[in-house]
Amino acid sequence: MKKTYFFLMLLLLAACDKELLAPNELSNNPQLSTKDIAVDKAFKAHKSGLNTVGVSIGIFKEGQVSFYGYGETAKGSGIVPNQNTYFEIGSINKVYTAIAIVKMLEDEGKTIDTPIKAYLPADLPTLNRDGVELTFKHLLTHTSGLPYMPNNIGLSFYTNTARGWREYDNNKLFSALKNARLAFLPFTEFLYSNTAFGTLGVILERKYGKDYREVLEHEILEPMMLFDTSPYFEKTDPNRWTKGYGSNGKESDYWKTLNAINGAGVLKGTSADLLRFAELCLNPDGHPLQDYIERTQVLTFNKPTDYEFFVVRNGLGWFFYENKGLPGETFLYHSGGTGGYNSELFINKDKNSALVLLFNTDGITESRELFVRELLQIITD
Repeated sequence: MKKTYFFLMLLLLAACDKELLAPNELSNNPQLSTKDIAVDKAFKAHKSGLNTVGVSIGIFKEGQVSFYGYGETAKGSGIVPNQNTYFEIGSINKVYTAIAIVKMLEDEGKTIDTPIKAYLPADLPTLNRDGVELTFKHLLTHTSGLPYMPNNIGLSFYTNTARGWREYDNNKLFSALKNARLAFLPFTEFLYSNTAFGTLGVILERKYGKDYREVLEHEILEPMMLFDTSPYFEKTDPNRWTKGYGSNGKESDYWKTLNAINGAGVLKGTSADLLRFAELCLNPDGHPLQDYIERTQVLTFNKPTDYEFFVVRNGLGWFFYENKGLPGETFLYHSGGTGGYNSELFINKDKNSALVLLFNTDGITESRELFVRELLQIITD
């Protein structure tokens, strides 16, 4: 989720006509193992085009976790980001929202094919196109036809994004839904939608009678023991934070809340906690949330969306990702972007491995895509 580019535009390579940021030579990579050396080689090969101040990398492979930091937590700090350093993780949040929604529905004895109408204010019209009513499945798979962002997000979002989020409350979202026109017949096309996941977050609020952030903490994060993943900026340790930067190199404001769109990307986290989450997704056996975790990992909308470097299909919250440079490998995947951060999470169930990348600068580049490909090669070899 970003002001200047979105998931659907990942490969409109940001800052291609500008001087890119390059992290300095600082690193905590011990370069002791073959894996350490391979990660360092990949970093150095693409360093000049990564367009970031720092990056934190987490790898789970062959039952072992490894973490690597490069660059700085803030320009001139001299501090290398590590596995316990906080970043905004943006739209990776959507996977957690999906798990919470699947749990809510199953607890009620309902399925993802349930229409969303009864979970919204009674005065809202039935959201439909050509008689096909919106269901939870449509929102969870980005096939609802709801827009990328609500159509009434307001000018302040584009002039001061952090303030724009603070001002966008539930009433404004309901107004947007009241006037929404679906772009296509549900479940026929893919249109990445923060509006849809914001709506899912508000549905959770209405169901549990609590703020979305409280629901996520109690229903998902605490049972998963993800104590360094938080929807509250104020509950995180300020001494462990990176500073985020826009693709122009300027320091960005923290997105402390997304208000009515919290369900799409309010989470903050660390590479260590994201890797813990990945391990749980790889092996949820016996966990109280096992059923809900596994249900989100089902390929649900099998129409491929083709990008320059990869192809994706849709699960519930998750994407099924195939990198064109790694034929035969499929990853559970989600990325995230805020005003000053990018995040990527890849899980390979066949190889029992996972990769986390957290950048504290928001500019996607071709070098990042190639860097990702080399790291994915490391976790699949």
